[in-house]
Amino acid sequence: MKPRLEDILQSLLDSAMHRDLDPDVRESNTPMASLFDNTVKRLIEAAEYVDLDPGVLEKLKLALEMTQARLSIRMDDGSIKSFLAWRCRHDDSRGPTKGGIRFHPDVNADEVTALALMMTSKCAVMNLPFGGAKGGVKVEPRSLSNTELERLARAYIRAFAHIIGPTRDVPAPDVGTNETTMAWMMDEYSTIVGKKTPEVITGKPVALGGSLGRDDATARGAYYITRYKADALGLKHGARVAIQGFGNAGQHMAQLLADDGNLIVSVSDPKVRSMPRLVSTSANCVPPSATAKASPAWQVQLVCRKFLATSSLRAIATSSSWQPWKIRSTRATREA
Repeated sequence: MKPRLEDILQSLLDSAMHRDLDPDVRESNTPMASLFDNTVKRLIEAAEYVDLDPGVLEKLKLALEMTQARLSIRMDDGSIKSFLAWRCRHDDSRGPTKGGIRFHPDVNADEVTALALMMTSKCAVMNLPFGGAKGGVKVEPRSLSNTELERLARAYIRAFAHIIGPTRDVPAPDVGTNETTMAWMMDEYSTIVGKKTPEVITGKPVALGGSLGRDDATARGAYYITRYKADALGLKHGARVAIQGFGNAGQHMAQLLADDGNLIVSVSDPKVRSMPRLVSTSANCVPPSATAKASPAWQVQLVCRKFLATSSLRAIATSSSWQPWKIRSTRATREA
């Protein structure tokens, strides 16, 4: 009996979840080190359900281009420190490659290549005129000052300026990067090419040519999926929600769910420095002091890096009439 397509897509999510391995072990023969192989395996299994030309599948098994660079920057104390960085362009058959740049201490070449393949798949599934790409820097961003982060972001663009470009490869924010990082990168690229080029980067501040709604786009996608699958998951209006992971996606997801009449009973993130005012001021959020005793009836587990992508694929695989753009939040409906 062949596995269901939904099960295959779920296994893609599972393979991307093994992020708790020791960095020194990840480079050896571990589940994380073979993430790309696992992703290709799932792709091959999924290909059995569609009439896919063998030549296309053969192309997707390997990345079009993978580049590694050493980024050496001056630290605030005057010392020089080097960081490993990567940029992978997996496939450009549909158009310029597209994918985020992550700053994370555990990122490696295998992970970057696997995520680039996933971007190829996501763009194709959503019929977008882009191929897949991904980039990364092996760094703990919280250990750097803002000026050091800026130097690192600009060094990344100097190293990969010959690879990226509006018609070739368009980076975006990812784990550990944000709109400020993108603004630095766009400015550095513009300096290199000698003209303002805002189209080289997405996820920029709106004032610099960014798109409205980009800041909460990932969370909003997760919110749409949650509403779409509410009946199947047994979720009712006014559900008690615990959010695991309180970065960009988790924070906006909490706001969207609270605005929709759900009760946020707890949020958690081991590395978060401070909680937004939402936690203590929203009418639909339990104050932090009460979260220790909270026992939520329902938990929406947000895996910020992969929730939207894989959930969107699963929704598409199970319904041909999925139209998230027709779903509006309670708050938006009230304000309309």
